[in-house]
Amino acid sequence: MIGLKFLLIIVSQMKNIRLVMRNFTQVYLGIFLIGLLLALLYNSTQLLNGDQLQTLYRGYLVTHQSNWLNYGNAASAVGNVLDPCLR
Repeated sequence: MIGLKFLLIIVSQMKNIRLVMRNFTQVYLGIFLIGLLLALLYNSTQLLNGDQLQTLYRGYLVTHQSNWLNYGNAASAVGNVLDPCLR
């Protein structure tokens, strides 16, 4: 959302289309780099907990070993959660 506002401010302040076309590559590259920096910031602060690891493991079992587990993930509180497909 910030990148879109930044782009709109830049485009609205430019006087003619030639200036926009001449600077489009630099603006596009700047917005891409801002998005890349935000993605790296998100990645550096991401924490994997038990529920996410269980989901990744189930995805691995399905894709690489063709083994679909017909029960849900272990609940964070107690017990197993039923798979929504089985209800």
